[in-house]
Amino acid sequence: LRQLVAIFRRDCPAYMQAVRAAVAANADEALARAAHTLKGPLGTLGFAEAEEHVLHVEEMARRGEMGQIDAAFARLEREIERIEPLLDVLDASGGETS
Repeated sequence: LRQLVAIFRRDCPAYMQAVRAAVAANADEALARAAHTLKGPLGTLGFAEAEEHVLHVEEMARRGEMGQIDAAFARLEREIERIEPLLDVLDASGGETS
């Protein structure tokens, strides 16, 4: 699990930058791809709430609902920030939560 956490920490900034750039460019297809890419690691690590937020962003992008994407992206960013301390716990425990 520590290895997965390390990979996520390494890759998450690039994933979020790709999502951020697609939002800024109002690029629905690029946003859907970037959000989908981020969704996998979130699910693998068990961050269901963050996965739900990124899925919402992905689905909005696929439907072309870019006019409302800023609020959904802001919620995703807050959720990613919220899981940072949880990554520390997972890393320190080696995945042992009890």
